[in-house]
Amino acid sequence: MVFFLTFKQISNRIEELYEKKGCEPLLTEALLSLYRQKKYVEHASNQGLICYLGNCDADTFYKHTENLYIEWDSEQLEFMAKHPELNRGSDEIRDMSDRRADVYLNFHFEHTKQSIHQHPSFFEINYVYSGAFSFTFEGKEYQMHPGDLCIISPNARHMIKETSENSFLIQQYMNNDSFHSTFISLLSCDDILSNFFKDILTNKNQENFLILSTGNSTNFSYIQQIARDIFLEQFKYDNYSPYCNISLLKILFSNALRVHHNSYQFYNGNMDIDFVPILRFLEKNYRTTSLGDAANYFHYSSSYLSTYIKQITGKTYSEMIRNLKMNDALEYLSHTNKSIEEISLLVGYKTPDHFSRAFRQHFDMPPSMYRKMHLSGEV
Repeated sequence: MVFFLTFKQISNRIEELYEKKGCEPLLTEALLSLYRQKKYVEHASNQGLICYLGNCDADTFYKHTENLYIEWDSEQLEFMAKHPELNRGSDEIRDMSDRRADVYLNFHFEHTKQSIHQHPSFFEINYVYSGAFSFTFEGKEYQMHPGDLCIISPNARHMIKETSENSFLIQQYMNNDSFHSTFISLLSCDDILSNFFKDILTNKNQENFLILSTGNSTNFSYIQQIARDIFLEQFKYDNYSPYCNISLLKILFSNALRVHHNSYQFYNGNMDIDFVPILRFLEKNYRTTSLGDAANYFHYSSSYLSTYIKQITGKTYSEMIRNLKMNDALEYLSHTNKSIEEISLLVGYKTPDHFSRAFRQHFDMPPSMYRKMHLSGEV
């Protein structure tokens, strides 16, 4: 049986159980007690409230979300209550609903039990709408603030807890296929950072996370509104909602990536140094810098940095630099009228002959032929 309860009903019941027991209850426990006491409604519409919340100020939005109705499934709840061993350390809304969407919303209630958990087949996407949260990952704690978009890979063991009053987190889970089509496709640039993010987030052998910070960007209000629309879309409970939500998430990701060059945190299980500044340095200076220059700049030995680059990117330092040069060369050949001589200097080759040999070795054709084929539409 499907039934509906408001945020306020659930929060009040959790508070009652917390005061009564002196410890944090599971969300399942609060929901079942309300269901068995018949405090629910069998039919509910959020449409009018959604229209209001979509256009109000941020403080009003936070306050009145408590009146939204959430859909639950009694059979799923009873099953979870009978099989506590299946609990993953954090109550998941998907386990308590009869809907099986590729993307679904999770809810955070104050005073509910939280512990380290993981999601074997889902990416977790968290947007801090207001307040502050602590994010525990691999035994280390990070702080998240308004505007932070945190993406956590499948199987990563983690926990997120509210650390300030009036905090609001928009949390969604997305299956692998949807995540790849929605997010990974946006990391299609050939720059070194995009490829690094893409490779790490799709590495099934590592547990990783990425935080894109948008709180100090000029687009903060716009991105916050998109996140609000994503949140509200999940309360429409119709067949169109999943498709609308995917489209909104693409817009959210795209705008977050616009500002990610200025502020982000990244973690990879193989990393014991912060590799992102190294990537940024190489991307900016690859035309003139050597491995020794880069190693000196970051106070490492050349052999250590070389080994580390190979471990993280799967490429040698020379291969990585050559790829950067060739990617830029393609851009110049395709979108400018610059001569081969000019392009060779711009991408870091001392002579046109050296550049042409390297280009032919990389693409099996000389640069002049590539430009001709591009102009004719053959590439």
